[in-house]
Amino acid sequence: MRTLILDTNALRHRDVLHGDALAGHRVNVPVVVVQELLYQLSKPQHEDEARDALRHLHRAQHELRPDHDELIARSFGLPTPFWKSRQRLWRSLIGMAASGASWPAIRAAWSVVASTEKHTSSADAFELWKTEGCAGFAADMKGLVEAERRHGAEAMESVAADRGIALSDQDKKQIRRHLVKSVTTEELRRAWLLNQLAALAGVVKIDADDDAASDPPETRFMATYDKAKQRYKGGFEFALALYEQAHQSWMDGARPDGNDFFDIAILLAVGDTEHDVFVTQERAWHRAARAGGAHLARRVLRVEDVVGM
Repeated sequence: MRTLILDTNALRHRDVLHGDALAGHRVNVPVVVVQELLYQLSKPQHEDEARDALRHLHRAQHELRPDHDELIARSFGLPTPFWKSRQRLWRSLIGMAASGASWPAIRAAWSVVASTEKHTSSADAFELWKTEGCAGFAADMKGLVEAERRHGAEAMESVAADRGIALSDQDKKQIRRHLVKSVTTEELRRAWLLNQLAALAGVVKIDADDDAASDPPETRFMATYDKAKQRYKGGFEFALALYEQAHQSWMDGARPDGNDFFDIAILLAVGDTEHDVFVTQERAWHRAARAGGAHLARRVLRVEDVVGM
């Protein structure tokens, strides 16, 4: 039997909230989705919608999956707390929200949970991540994409010059838009994300050791990746594959968004077996899944795709 892992927007979908769309399905919700819904209670424009989703979650008792911090720790071989005890704590916060508790009360209770749980961030830390952290990701990605485009274009132009081919400005523009993918490897995309996850887990720094500080950035980057690979125990292949496809669309002209990094935290909760299916309304992830082939496309569905199945 397949397990449906719900994105935040899927859990807020009207067919989920007001119908019986998911009856008969095994449904899981990542704790990071619960955190986002709780956080949205602080925003008047989102409060009612988030409260409805939390009430549905409380009523339906969908199974919770660990949050991204715990999953990252596990995947890099670090010890993690006993999940069942942590699940009860998150259930209590969901229950508070469902019963109408105010945001200040939920925020205070969330902080208590964070103070007693090693891999849980407080509401304030979550807000900082959603604002500054995600914005930093978008800026980093835009810089990385532009650097790759420039490197690819320069490589292509160098080959053309060696062969005595004069490229017009229009030729160069086309190269930048369409041909750079031939010099952009999946390994680089994978390395960038795995480095980020390893840094979040605290197992390696984004920069290499101090004795390599004088090395070029590319050398330090790959040295960090080598360390991350050694510590990585697996578990994120689905998320990495979908991220790689999304990165390719950014290379082709789409613009990375800060929320993309938050979405990746949700994707980490989707296991690597065919039984786990990610349910999201985000078009970008559906495009990335289709670009990755049938093995990805059949594991990324919309709420409409599972209604009546």
